Amino acid sequence: MRFSSLFFLVLTSVFILLIVVEHAKVRVMHKNLKASTHQLNSNFDQLQNFIRRQRGLGVSDEAIRQELLGVGWLPKEIEPAFTD
Repeated sequence: MRFSSLFFLVLTSVFILLIVVEHAKVRVMHKNLKASTHQLNSNFDQLQNFIRRQRGLGVSDEAIRQELLGVGWLPKEIEPAFTD
């Protein structure tokens, strides 16, 4: 009877440890996701500001698009910035 009680205690402890570790991993992933989202929002704001400044200088939207595509922006990233 002692062996089965000890086995149950060890098994329960391992299970609780696994839950704690998984919970910590989820919290870290959530924190990283929030940081990434903040960075994306910041980049989007900078993109919009760039477009506004270029428009203010009289640069056409097509020329702005070509410039952004040339430095690595993707069409799906830049198009929303032109409409907002």
